[in-house]
Parts: sequence; structure tokens; C-alpha cells
Amino acid sequence: MEFIEKLKEEVKNYYRMDDLLDEHYKEEIYKDIDFIETLNTDEHRWYILEENVYKVKINDEDYYFGIVEVGSLKSESMCASDTGVTMELFEVEKIVKETFRRK
Repeated sequence: MEFIEKLKEEVKNYYRMDDLLDEHYKEEIYKDIDFIETLNTDEHRWYILEENVYKVKINDEDYYFGIVEVGSLKSESMCASDTGVTMELFEVEKIVKETFRRK
């Protein structure tokens, strides 16, 4: 997928997905990127990294991808660039689970 390959390179210039989306807010395809869920967190002394899943709709088809990004900072005097961690895109697989509820 051409857009995903482009995005894979683009994310290396950012620390958080929100920053990338803010930068490209005028571009239509970026408006179709939605946060789905957090898969994992990795806590460090001054910040928390998150593995988040996003969805983008291209030509009426949903594509899912994961992003490692700075989730939160533990110091008010820090900014995301202080972590030295840039985003990384990774492939994800959608798993549909069967579940039950009480009648």
C-alpha cells in the first residue's frame, strides 16, 4: 500500500501521532486516520512509550497499522523531543474475537 509505505518514512520525523496529524491537517487522507487502541506500554523514568493501533480508510477499505510513540511525559519541563525516541510504524493483524453476554 503506497500510503502506508509513505507513512512509514514520515513517522520517523515525529515523536507523537498527534503532532504528525496536526502538521498534515489539510491533507484529506490524514483526516481519515483514527486511533483504535493501545496494545502495550513501556514505562521509562521520564516518559512512557505506547504501542498504539490506528486505522486509515483508503478507497473504502480499512487498513490498520501500529505506531510506537511517546505516550506521556512525567516531567512538566520536558517535551517529547527530549526523549530522543521517534515514532516507528509496524504491521498489525486484526483479530476478531467471539464474546458472550448475559441475556
